[in-house]
Amino acid sequence: MKALKVKDNSIRKMKYLVLGLFILFLIFIPLTYQVGKKVGQKLLLENNFKFINPSYNLHGVLNPIVNFQPLRESLQAKYTDHPDYLISLYFEYLATGSNISVNKDLKIWPASLIKIPVAMAAMKKVEKGDWQLTNELVILDEDKDSEFGSLYQQPSGTTITIEELFKQTLVESDNTAHFVFLRNLDANELESVYNHLGLENELEVLKQNSVGEVVDNRMTAKNYSVFFRSLYNATYLSAYYANYLLQILAGGKNEYLKLGLPADVVFCPQNWYTHQ
Repeated sequence: MKALKVKDNSIRKMKYLVLGLFILFLIFIPLTYQVGKKVGQKLLLENNFKFINPSYNLHGVLNPIVNFQPLRESLQAKYTDHPDYLISLYFEYLATGSNISVNKDLKIWPASLIKIPVAMAAMKKVEKGDWQLTNELVILDEDKDSEFGSLYQQPSGTTITIEELFKQTLVESDNTAHFVFLRNLDANELESVYNHLGLENELEVLKQNSVGEVVDNRMTAKNYSVFFRSLYNATYLSAYYANYLLQILAGGKNEYLKLGLPADVVFCPQNWYTHQ
């Protein structure tokens, strides 16, 4: 797993990939708690953790109940048997855990969405002090991938800061930056992310494949959502570093999926646009 490269062009050409996962991104919409919201936000904003769950510093917050049944019925009617696309849909209201699923057991290729757990593993090294954001990593020939991003055009031996690698990976969906991270991570560091989030089954699939093989790492939208929930609740990473990753994601291109959302809603697109 040390230098695992999930590089299957046929996977990336699947047009239904984005539609199969798009609703799970709503997990980032700040549907924050109404009771205790101001206090929670004040505590977090004082530390500049505006992307982290406002209840992070609160206990026993009473949450309002929202009736999502009309939305549930509408989505299920529209997407359960869609004639043109294969769709796995998952929506969760983080304040209460109320959720909506369509084809909940259907597994979809995550493609570049797999960059999130890799970025989490890399950020954990920063949090532990093994890396500094200002440290530089080198780009080697084996890292270069021209599918997405432009770093592959850089000469071998080029160095780039870890902070910039995060931005290239999460905003530009740059494959080369992603593979630089993978090469510099030990297998146990990536395994730690999956194990922490209870994704042992997905981890076993990755471990059974040799480097360079096509990896069947398909996941359900619900299973994938745990990465974002972990960041929002600052469980695997501390609030500072979880907020840091979410802030980078919020700087991505807000196209198509954001249409119709209120202007004040923070949206983290997670590079979906590179797979349309």
